[in-house]
Amino acid sequence: MSRRVSKSAAAGLMICGVAAIVVMSLGRWTQGADEPATAAVKSECDNWQQLHPNWIFADDFETGDWSRWGHQPSNARLMVSDEKALGGKHSMKFAFGDMVVPGYQSVTFQRKDLEEIRMRFYVFFNEYWHWGAQPSDHCLAFWATGAKTVSRMAAGLDLGPWGPVIMRFGLRCNMGKLKDRVMHNGKWYRLELHLKLNTIGACRDKNGNGKFDDRGESDGVFELWIDDVQVMGYYELNYRGNDNPDYRVSELLFNHYFRTGGQLYFGKPITEYRDNLVILAGDNNGKLIGPAPDEPKDLGTPDPYSPYKTNLYKEWFAFDAKGVHIRSGSDGISAGNFEAGWSQCSSPFTLVSSPAHNGTKSPYAARVPAGNDKALAAKTLQDRQFSGSGFDGIQNMPGKGQAAALNVWMCLDPESFPAPKGAALSGMMRAGGGRCNYIALGVDSENHPTLLRQAKGGRQAGLPEVLDVNKEITLEPGKWYRCEVRGSRDHKWSILLDGKEILKADGVDDDYLWKSYCYHYGISDHLDNPKPLVVYCDDVSYGTTSFEDGWGWNPDVVPDVVGK
Repeated sequence: MSRRVSKSAAAGLMICGVAAIVVMSLGRWTQGADEPATAAVKSECDNWQQLHPNWIFADDFETGDWSRWGHQPSNARLMVSDEKALGGKHSMKFAFGDMVVPGYQSVTFQRKDLEEIRMRFYVFFNEYWHWGAQPSDHCLAFWATGAKTVSRMAAGLDLGPWGPVIMRFGLRCNMGKLKDRVMHNGKWYRLELHLKLNTIGACRDKNGNGKFDDRGESDGVFELWIDDVQVMGYYELNYRGNDNPDYRVSELLFNHYFRTGGQLYFGKPITEYRDNLVILAGDNNGKLIGPAPDEPKDLGTPDPYSPYKTNLYKEWFAFDAKGVHIRSGSDGISAGNFEAGWSQCSSPFTLVSSPAHNGTKSPYAARVPAGNDKALAAKTLQDRQFSGSGFDGIQNMPGKGQAAALNVWMCLDPESFPAPKGAALSGMMRAGGGRCNYIALGVDSENHPTLLRQAKGGRQAGLPEVLDVNKEITLEPGKWYRCEVRGSRDHKWSILLDGKEILKADGVDDDYLWKSYCYHYGISDHLDNPKPLVVYCDDVSYGTTSFEDGWGWNPDVVPDVVGK
């Protein structure tokens, strides 16, 4: 446990016994007494003005409304909720979904001399939370008055899959271990931060860099703790210069701006809760604010694979009755490559009403009336050509060249299978410009699933290489299966069937694929079966992380779940 005290604990503005209040739109609060009251309180925030004179704002949301803030938030998706609370009955809920961010709440401080503050709050992410592909999401900011030639945002906090970042400076965690910085789903985390503005108006070398700094001394502080473990500590920041003598912290913006686009997890909304917010003036004698009085012993059980299982950039799509690819209009490729239709036709295929997978489709499945969904029917062609569809132009996918995953619902045609010689099926990762250079899910002559690799020479190189076969599983024709083919740049490949790994191979010769690859789903008969073969595909997704677990993310952050 780390409780590092700021290097500037004795410097800056120290507030002792000075009354503090917060400006509300209703302006109802009055100055607190100098001496703490001794009466018992029902919650942390009851009579906080009298009990804690150096506090400048606090809310544990036990009022059940926004009365302590004095005004409503900017969006109805931000609410006081009784669904989940730290210790009481209410908390602050950020309800994401349908590409709409919950907005923000804010408070303006009456104190005009704030140069140093400490802040504590709790955060909880529900079981569907994900961060998406980007490194951080803006979750709060402190604004300042008196800004002339510098940013009005004194500093803020970004959160993300690899830990917090100081907004404005872009500085990442520099203390603790990686496991200390990651916040998983299903557990309350206590965050504390300490901000101290840098010195200005100096006529001497306060920071010891050998000169007078006309833009302000670089001795500003930003510190952050997660559950009492310090994960960030910067002590040479420059928030303001001598040309901004009135620069002071003036306002808190308490929000969550979700930059990464996807706000659903397989159709279920992601949700965040916050509770027991406290902000105080000064350094608190170099000490943490510490836990809330009603902090429970059990803060929840974190999901070790969260928050990295995400369907961002790879949502399901299905085919409607007219053959239109149903998908999100704005949550697909980051550069909008396929806004008109996510699937790119590669070879002839047909659309059929039956069989079609009418189970789990897209978060936008409501746009496909029940019974009107169609499936892609891929039939082998002459000269063993590929039949089906796929995706090209994936150069803008995040994480390109490190990992790849294609998830597809697949059904074998009962009249075609078992194929006498087997076949290469849905879930191909193909080298761009080389139709027959691929790694794919296949079946053998007895419908056992196989992991196939077509050599760099294509058909001319001979039959596909069988990397692995599972004789314990037999795919039943006419039944829908959810299949995922995935590979990584460290030459590891695996296939999941209905969420369970059934095939894997290490040390695969795949460098040629990573130079330029695309995803295909359908069928290829490179084994010369005597009659045409048909496979049905529906509800396809692809991306650079798994749909089933944490595979594909930074292995230092997410445990290796391949084979588990």
